[in-house]
Formats: sequence, C-alpha cells, structure tokens
Amino acid sequence: PFGGALVGTGNGLSWLPEDGGEARSLRTGPRVSALVAADPGVTLVYAIAGDQVWRLRRSGAEYVVDEAVLRFLPMHDARLHQGRLWASTDGGGAVAFSDLARWPEVSSRRYGEAEGLHRSRLIFSEVLGGLLLLGSSNHAVSPTGDLIAAEALRGLPQLQDVTSDLQ
Repeated sequence: PFGGALVGTGNGLSWLPEDGGEARSLRTGPRVSALVAADPGVTLVYAIAGDQVWRLRRSGAEYVVDEAVLRFLPMHDARLHQGRLWASTDGGGAVAFSDLARWPEVSSRRYGEAEGLHRSRLIFSEVLGGLLLLGSSNHAVSPTGDLIAAEALRGLPQLQDVTSDLQ
C-alpha cells in the first residue's frame, strides 16, 4: 500500500517502492517472519523478527521503525486479535501481548503445555470473529484470553497431518 510494500527479509525489513526503484532497508536484524497490520489504514504495523517485535508507524508516505524493541522468545507467526498481538513461539506455545498502547512496556501472557498446547509450532486463523490456534492440538481463544479445546474444532486435521501441493 501507499506506493510500495513492506517486505520481511532474511536480515531485516525493507521498503520496496511500487515504481521499481531500489529497495530501502528500514531495519537490519533477524529474519522477519511475520508482518501484522494493527489497523485498517495500515498506519501501525508489527514485525516479528526472531526474538524481537518491532513497531512501525506510517509517517506520510513512509514507514518509520520505532527505536524501542520488544524482546521475548524466538517467534515466527503472529495475528492481532481483540487488541492483543498473538505470536507463536519456536519450541511450541504462544504469547499474547496486550496493552500495546504502552509500547514497549506491554503486558504478556505465555501459553504452553500447561494450557494444553503441545511442543509444536502454531499457526493462527479466525472463524466467526474468534481466534484459532492450530497445531498438534487445536484450540480457540475465549473472550477473556483463555484457551479452550473447543468442540467445534474436533475433526479438524492436526497441523502435522496437513500437506501442501506447493512443496
């Protein structure tokens, strides 16, 4: 959007102009594995970069990366849901970051084996306005942020059983 595209790379984050001009590095660092727009106008974006979360703000036609970095465990996927930034963590489980307006002094809640999540990677999906955590065990997130092994998820294939034609 806005004359180009944000691109997560193996060594950070770049801006790729729509006019075919040279890509411009916005921040060098770990591989960026997920970009999450925080609002419909894409004025605020979160980038998952290894064990870091970066926040970008649109200023006019450009994005500016905040200097403050949120550090946690290595993460690889993310989704914004009901004001919380959810990220799946390497080694299994997830973390929900809340109070994002207080960046970088946000709150976090870790979800793991105690909540029924197995030591496997998760991906996120949404159905009927609810957040789903899909992996070797499928869970839904309640409005209070608790995980539930919803009856509606029974019968869905487990992540390790799903194959892709795009290999």
